[in-house]
Amino acid sequence: MRFCIHRGTKEIGGTCVEIEASGRRIIVDLGLPLNAAEADPALVPQISGLREHDPSLLAIILSHGHRDHWGLVPKVRPDIPIVMGKAAENIMRAAADFVPDALMLLYY
Repeated sequence: MRFCIHRGTKEIGGTCVEIEASGRRIIVDLGLPLNAAEADPALVPQISGLREHDPSLLAIILSHGHRDHWGLVPKVRPDIPIVMGKAAENIMRAAADFVPDALMLLYY
């Protein structure tokens, strides 16, 4: 098993961790950095499968519903499965009218 921390070790927020085992990968969080004014596609880490199809990328797992953990998800391919707990989904649904880009997440 291999882990690659793409973002989040030198700042609070904007976390993104890639986990690979047996040639299959998941991403844990794809957050918007706290110092970013908006979700610019240029902030998306260069990870295979986020912009182009790569069958080894299985899903993006969201640890919880804060934007610094999911804020860049709307900037990647819309067919990547998004996984989160029921409580996180409920919170995100309740906050969707008040959070930029939140509605895109609710279609997964």
